[in-house]
Amino acid sequence: MVVQSVLIIGAGAGGLAAIKTCLEEGLEPTCFEMKPDIGGLWLLDESFERDAWRRQTLITNTSREMTGFSDFPFPRDAPPFLTGEAVLRYYQKYAERFNLRPYIHCNSEVTKLEQNTDNKKWCVEVSKPGVGTKDYTFDAVLICCGRRQTYIPHYPGLETFKGTVTHSELYRSNADIDDKKVLVVGASHSAGDVAVHASNNASQVFMSIREGTWVITRNGPDGWPHDAFIHRRINFLPPEWYLQSWVKRTFFRRINFDTLGLRSVRNIFQSDWMVNDNMQIKIMAGKVKIKPAIDHFTTTGVTLCDGSTLEVDTVIFATGYRIAAPLVDTSIIQENSTDFRLYKSVFPPRLGRDGTLACIGLINIIGSYAPVAELQARWTVRVFKGLCKLPTPECMLKDVMQTRQEELRKRGKCSTVVFQVKYQDEIASLAGLMPNWFKLLFTDPILAYHSLFGPAVPYYFRLEGPHAWPGARDAVIGCWEAYTRPTMTRKLEGPKTSRLFVFVKYSIILSIILSLILSLIYY
Repeated sequence: MVVQSVLIIGAGAGGLAAIKTCLEEGLEPTCFEMKPDIGGLWLLDESFERDAWRRQTLITNTSREMTGFSDFPFPRDAPPFLTGEAVLRYYQKYAERFNLRPYIHCNSEVTKLEQNTDNKKWCVEVSKPGVGTKDYTFDAVLICCGRRQTYIPHYPGLETFKGTVTHSELYRSNADIDDKKVLVVGASHSAGDVAVHASNNASQVFMSIREGTWVITRNGPDGWPHDAFIHRRINFLPPEWYLQSWVKRTFFRRINFDTLGLRSVRNIFQSDWMVNDNMQIKIMAGKVKIKPAIDHFTTTGVTLCDGSTLEVDTVIFATGYRIAAPLVDTSIIQENSTDFRLYKSVFPPRLGRDGTLACIGLINIIGSYAPVAELQARWTVRVFKGLCKLPTPECMLKDVMQTRQEELRKRGKCSTVVFQVKYQDEIASLAGLMPNWFKLLFTDPILAYHSLFGPAVPYYFRLEGPHAWPGARDAVIGCWEAYTRPTMTRKLEGPKTSRLFVFVKYSIILSIILSLILSLIYY
């Protein structure tokens, strides 16, 4: 089937990247966004206390050079970590720079999506306040608005609890919990953010963590952004057991997980992570107390799995969201997240090799969302155009099941968790966007060095190939300077830490280890 018109549902980071990619490849995108403006989750309503809190307090977990799109860097004066408002401005400028707004219809909600069995086109019903509904037909669909169904697990006795029960998505203000005892359930980023913020007003905050968690601060070795050190290609070449050991040692240099009660029962890559700079001091100050999993609720609190009890006034579930593809028939994509089957987390195998529906961002990423969504969109549009081919449905389903079995073996559950570096490289290879590193080694060794030992920044995927960006090379090489420029606002005299020394030190250590491993393999 020849694809020309493409429906894009959602104008967040994934939707914006999808519109731009369609335009690059000569397709005709139409985007429907149910909110009054672009920005997705970062579009906050100041009239709501909940969104006011997020605007004031939330800071990105990933650093700016790892967070942006591949051909549109953040402003040079932007700090290494960004507020939600700064991210929203960035998306708005992205839309303006590439003239995306004419293709976006805000306050428009897609209420129905079906595929015509005769011509395989997609029939869409769109509702707009004050206007009513209107029908459209498209050749292909990109769903960029999924994974937002809040999840609250069921516990015995929960319905009898007389206190307040809510989800972190609905957490509004710590003024609502003045001098109250609060129980936060969860072990990931939002659990940490809510617990730390709530502890400023609550009389006591407890955190119920089922298996433990690994807390990572935003700043890593020698004060550099932690994600920039972790997400380097050189780190993923040694065996996983070594990388786990190295990351674990790095974490323990900053936080003693044993004495704080945080240590996970699972290995570091099979467990939850929490990016939080204040959790350690809140626990040490007694404002937050870590507790085991909940066994059941009582009318006034909970009984924990160790037999102890807690009396609390408010329970906040920071238990994440269900992965879901809204509007899509369950014969194509299953509702149950434990049976969610997408080839490379993008294409439903049930639509076959010529699938004209894809999901962008329905994945849990250890890393940043926007550059991953952008690569998914670039691959998807190239498939729509026939420039890339999908395997047979049988091969796609086999790959899905192998991935699920690996997740079950490592994590004990299917959570669709991927590392940003490994997943990006895999999608880029499928899309024909992966630069030839060995070629760079001979033609541009400086760039090859930074590509292997430096942060795996998204600009790497614009070095060559379709729609390359002339500024990609300078952006890859200059990413360390981009981190320091906005923070070095006072001129210092005397000796200072050499950025080059720190960078070379870690590179030499990893190079020696890599050389030893390769020598053992080949000799």
